[in-house]
Amino acid sequence: MGDLDEDGVEDVVVTILDVPSSANVQGYAVAADRWIEAISGATGQTIWRHNLPSHLFDLPAGNEVPYDLRWFVGNAGGMSSSGRSSSMVGRHLSRSRGRHERTGIHVYLPTPPMVISHATQIKLACVAGTHLIMLDPLTGHETESPIDLGVRAGLAPQWADVDRDGSSDLVLLEAVVTAANPQTTTKLHVWSSTKQDLLWSKSL
Repeated sequence: MGDLDEDGVEDVVVTILDVPSSANVQGYAVAADRWIEAISGATGQTIWRHNLPSHLFDLPAGNEVPYDLRWFVGNAGGMSSSGRSSSMVGRHLSRSRGRHERTGIHVYLPTPPMVISHATQIKLACVAGTHLIMLDPLTGHETESPIDLGVRAGLAPQWADVDRDGSSDLVLLEAVVTAANPQTTTKLHVWSSTKQDLLWSKSL
């Protein structure tokens, strides 16, 4: 992350969550406190802490938390699997991979904070639900209010200067899963941090 407190030692930035013993559970998703924290590499003390509002992780009725952004709580739950299939194509055997997933009570995670370049400034960015959070890495303060992207990240996004304007653009996969349709559908989105708008989207 760099030397945030200028003591000559590299510091770290982490995402932390806490599940209260009285936490409310909706379906399999459990309420939790989530925050981003900068920690001194020299002393282990907190440099700053930024709390993530819980309402950013609310889901529309029927939607589920993307699998790659679930933090499973405790040992309860089980495993689900989708079978591997195979077929002959001429003389060749074609196989599709099976998939095994854990089930159970879980917390909806934000994506890991990443260092980005935005309008000649260095910022920390993460996605919480459908909102982009941008922080000053020195103070942990928001550089602007959470921005509604209009899409929900299915896993940790990537950042790259796609439109060559000198600022990092958000590249993310949106995995759409509902209770009525458990088969995941995926879309690729590229969002401009400068224009604060989608550059393009593509169904995969």
